[in-house]
Amino acid sequence: MDFVARKIRIISRLIALLSVFAFAGIEFVVRRGSRWSHARRAQWLHEWSRVLLRRIGFSVRMLGVPPVSGFLAPNHLGYMDVPVIAALCPMVFLSKSEVEKWPVVGWFVKMAGTLFIDRNRRSDVANKRDAFERVMDDGVGLTIFLEGKSSNGEAVLPFHSSLLQPAIDHGWEAVSYTHLRAHETREDL
Repeated sequence: MDFVARKIRIISRLIALLSVFAFAGIEFVVRRGSRWSHARRAQWLHEWSRVLLRRIGFSVRMLGVPPVSGFLAPNHLGYMDVPVIAALCPMVFLSKSEVEKWPVVGWFVKMAGTLFIDRNRRSDVANKRDAFERVMDDGVGLTIFLEGKSSNGEAVLPFHSSLLQPAIDHGWEAVSYTHLRAHETREDL
């Protein structure tokens, strides 16, 4: 019985995820989101991330005040990091370029204004310098996972330190955290 209940929960979450993607995508297209600023796309992602977390039964408890702007450099614990962070405050995310080609997810993160970078080419950071500046000039935060991939959080993986150079060059405020956990509950965000 436990096996069946688990499978039903997985299927219901997948349906919830796909329905949120579909409704968010429809809203984006109808409202001509392709013309939105970074701040408006981050706000759109913020709103839909909150919906997503509620629909799949996650509740997030935050201690402190989320950053309104600046440079957020968290550890990457898993795929839920993005909707959890986005649900707390509007953010633009930096992602590895491969994500742009993923089915459904790639389409969604492009709509959200995600910046993509080839993490195998250190020089690609310099190529994205103007895009980083536009995000910061728009008054929205930029989240960069310096480790470049997710881990179980027990150890810090090597950083892609070149990702910090634009923040250093511009003196952008940086915020980091060490632990962020989303708990599975039936409570609303």
